[in-house]
Amino acid sequence: SWLWANSRAAMDIIRFLDVQIMEWTGPGDAHSREPPDSFCILKIDGEEIRRTRQIQGQAKPYWNESFWFRLPDVFNMLGFYVMEEAKGRLVSHGKVSFPIDSLVSLHSMDQWCPLQEINAETEVMGQICLTIWIVGNQSNKFRAFVTLVEGSGLQDELMFASVSLEESGTPSQIYKSKTASGRGDIAWNDEFIFPLNSLLEVRGGDCVWQDDRPAALHVELWADGPTPVFRGEVFAPLRVEHMDTAPTTEWYMPAPRLETRQAADAGSLRVKIKYWEDHVMPEESYRPLTSLLLNFSSAPSDDWPFLQAVSALRDKDNIARLLVRFYEDRQLAAPFLTHLLDAEIARCADPHTLFRGNTLATKCVDAYMKLVGKQYLRDTLMPVLEELTAQNPDCEIDPTRLAAGASIDANQTLLQYFVNKFLINIISSGDLCPNSLRKVFQFIQNTAVVRFPDQDLVRCTAVSGFLFLRFFAPAIMTPHMYDLSHTPAAPRLHRTLMLVSKTITTLGNLGREKGLKEEYMAAITEFALRNKPLVVQFLDTVSSPRAEGLATRPQECRYTPVLKEGYLTKRGQGRKISLGGLSVKGLKNFKKRYFILREDGLTYHKAKGALYPARCIDRLVALIAGEPALNRIRAEEILAVEAVDEEAFGMPHMLQVVQPDVTLYLSASNPSDARDWTFALSRVCRGPGVRSTFHSGAFVDGVWSCCGVNAEDAAGCRRTTRGAAMQYASVDDDLYSQPQIVERILRCLASALAIPDAPNLPDLEALVQQMQQQHLEVQSKSPLERNGTKKRPHRSTVRRRSAALT
Repeated sequence: SWLWANSRAAMDIIRFLDVQIMEWTGPGDAHSREPPDSFCILKIDGEEIRRTRQIQGQAKPYWNESFWFRLPDVFNMLGFYVMEEAKGRLVSHGKVSFPIDSLVSLHSMDQWCPLQEINAETEVMGQICLTIWIVGNQSNKFRAFVTLVEGSGLQDELMFASVSLEESGTPSQIYKSKTASGRGDIAWNDEFIFPLNSLLEVRGGDCVWQDDRPAALHVELWADGPTPVFRGEVFAPLRVEHMDTAPTTEWYMPAPRLETRQAADAGSLRVKIKYWEDHVMPEESYRPLTSLLLNFSSAPSDDWPFLQAVSALRDKDNIARLLVRFYEDRQLAAPFLTHLLDAEIARCADPHTLFRGNTLATKCVDAYMKLVGKQYLRDTLMPVLEELTAQNPDCEIDPTRLAAGASIDANQTLLQYFVNKFLINIISSGDLCPNSLRKVFQFIQNTAVVRFPDQDLVRCTAVSGFLFLRFFAPAIMTPHMYDLSHTPAAPRLHRTLMLVSKTITTLGNLGREKGLKEEYMAAITEFALRNKPLVVQFLDTVSSPRAEGLATRPQECRYTPVLKEGYLTKRGQGRKISLGGLSVKGLKNFKKRYFILREDGLTYHKAKGALYPARCIDRLVALIAGEPALNRIRAEEILAVEAVDEEAFGMPHMLQVVQPDVTLYLSASNPSDARDWTFALSRVCRGPGVRSTFHSGAFVDGVWSCCGVNAEDAAGCRRTTRGAAMQYASVDDDLYSQPQIVERILRCLASALAIPDAPNLPDLEALVQQMQQQHLEVQSKSPLERNGTKKRPHRSTVRRRSAALT
């Protein structure tokens, strides 16, 4: 069993998973029937975490969707389930499973995996609580008192367990617990006594029999019914702490059985998986490296040992992003960037190649633009992106790609229309550019002019190389990589965005490149270059910092990004309405509504098409003017976001948004969507009176269904679990702590020094070795020493064993 450190321990172990669900070869009978509407579900220990979009009518669906999130402290199995929707019914084609041990050993993989059959013995959820106490007498005769206390997160309402003791390789008497009922949480409180007949010894903290076999309890969980269904097993080793003066109570995670068979003619699923761990020490442990990083200005950047080392890394994006976060949190990002850029400009001999390479300096500026320019990018591009996404027109102008019956002239007109809209938004956005970015651009412009005094346009091309080529153009081509879209663009939309991005790139070069790689781009390029004088004026504007304290634009006029949107079924809140001159409560019926969550709150509408008035051509104008929302909940009014018991309303996948005077009940279409909404809403939940308790049921017929209390305003019967909603949160740099950032910088530095042709930097190598040795010393301590008193659930060892019941 593994015990993982908690946040207060000497070392915090944080685990991450980067999953890319690529494609499925399709079922063997795909040629003989209509192609299915397929999607893939990602589960951890039987609980749905994410799902791909549903691809309609393709025998071999290609998803290419990435999910990057933090893992829970303990889990057993990662599973991918290929599903099909046929005539309103979900059909499973099979699954691919990976035990945690295989993920740790593989670290990363990219392979085709044949689908396996789905059976009950491999579908395991939840955890159980055991109390173990080994008691001896003067004759050295020991007995083990075992209590099966309760289960949490289990998947059946009626469950029982079999409990036995592994004694010298064979099970002792097998006890059967009572059958207990519950919805996810089940209480047994059954006690069993096992005489320890063989001689028991203690070795390395574990109890073993005389023949060196480990002594362990074996608990099998079963769903009750005419034919009991296996729901997981736990092997709990007996340890020296179980011989204490008081019983030891711990949580264990059941493991599935691993015997699976390949599903017949179900095809194969291609997945890419990358697993890694961050072993994070307390912040003071990183003081030597932190001092080194803060002393960046003590020498020219070319002579700084740290920069000499990390510049050899192939993956400069990662170290650049970490360094920018490190310095920005200390308000030193701009001085750090100008220090790097000064040396970069001094090294350049040709102004036409300035900032064209992927150096650490250019990557750091890229990361800085993405970090501080996020809102600027949304304000500038989102209105046109959303219009283009909604219309999704055919703008193909390559004759070799033209669809049958399409007209190049018509497509060219449409493409010019959207290119022009993007250009207007960009060249009129100078006042929106953050002042911190403008200061960096001013330094680039002034330094480049001094370095190349004979080049008239270098003041513009030096800045446009970053702003157009590395910021606007890639954000237009891949908006999902810049948080401008939830998913990758569909093929036709992606092609249109690529054509627009190419045009923006050419305009960013100010027409310096002679000739075109694609002749069909000549007309649209000529059209865009007519705006060259306006682009020059725009570049001068963003390279001139504003006076301190002058706002870019009124806060209420800023574009507020959509965090999540989609249809949910809501229950009427019974708000007071005016009827015939009387104030009465409205009905509490269920209706399907379109919800939009932004950083400033939640709104819902009758339908997606009713969001913006027809008279508003530009979505930004519609946003400022006000939307016809049926209701609006401000962020500060959201006090808690929690799950709702399914039996409360007889509806699945329900969540509740707790407000000061009323609770909004919502039902999602599937578990993954419910989890995504819970997480997204939890992130904006920042009201001054955030609740610590809630009711998991509903107040119906004068009583709470969860606890039986008959007062509607009674305090909640359960503690809120806002942290649990973050458990499978998508990884975001904003969620990283400073110690975690420095730990990752340390790992990058160690990797750089290990490169065969790395420069000889003995002082830096000694610093890294010293900090790595400190890590090893902490890791070498026993789990109890390292983790303090708070324990996490044990991960039960997965073993093959035949079922036995008495």
